[in-house]
Amino acid sequence: MTALISLEFDDCFEETVLSALDILKKYKIKATFAVPVEKMGKEIDKIKVADEKLIRRMVREGHEIAGHAMSHNPLAKKNVLSWTNIKNFFSLKKISYLRKGFKKSYSILARNPYEEIKKSKEVLSNFSQVVSFTYPGGAYNESIKKFVSKGYKSARTTDRGLNSPETDKFELKTMLWDKNTTVKEANNWVDKAISKNRWLIETFHLLSEKNRDYEYSSSIKKLIEHLKYLSKKSLEKKILIKTRGEILR
Repeated sequence: MTALISLEFDDCFEETVLSALDILKKYKIKATFAVPVEKMGKEIDKIKVADEKLIRRMVREGHEIAGHAMSHNPLAKKNVLSWTNIKNFFSLKKISYLRKGFKKSYSILARNPYEEIKKSKEVLSNFSQVVSFTYPGGAYNESIKKFVSKGYKSARTTDRGLNSPETDKFELKTMLWDKNTTVKEANNWVDKAISKNRWLIETFHLLSEKNRDYEYSSSIKKLIEHLKYLSKKSLEKKILIKTRGEILR
């Protein structure tokens, strides 16, 4: 059996997209880019988001675009003291997981979450077929999940973990890269997916050699080193690297 690996880039920061497209092309890897529609060409956390021209380029180069709502605001309140957050806190010893949870729980919620889910797909469908969704901030509830399932084939959370055939397609887990993630740690995620025959979704936000203070940043150098490892495992036929849309088509 072969493990599955998917690479995803949330928020489509311009700096990230420009770097990622060239690197992914070199390694012949396709990825999924979650697009916050109203933020195209504008900013999130004072970081510029890719414009329509750049979104069209990623589609031309064979990458998948995923719905990420309109405003990028959470679609529901997130349970700060969820079992996932508590596990992350104790396993990683990172108080930031609980701190981020409190911050998100008090974020400004989407004006009309159902309209945002629907309209974002309508807009993105002008660029490409859209079958995948990514919950902004990882926040969702049963009502949101049910509505998303009517228009998409899958939805990804920010809950840490690997996916199995039994995983709810609208509660997909991920391993999230942040500024403290090392290449060795990420390579270990891959090894674990191989040993357990699971589906690993890796999520990036900002790729930058300059902005190292952003919580969800990672260096371009780290990405390249990790892709070398993925390529090696792919040549050994231990993994298949596919987009979420390809896996669940």
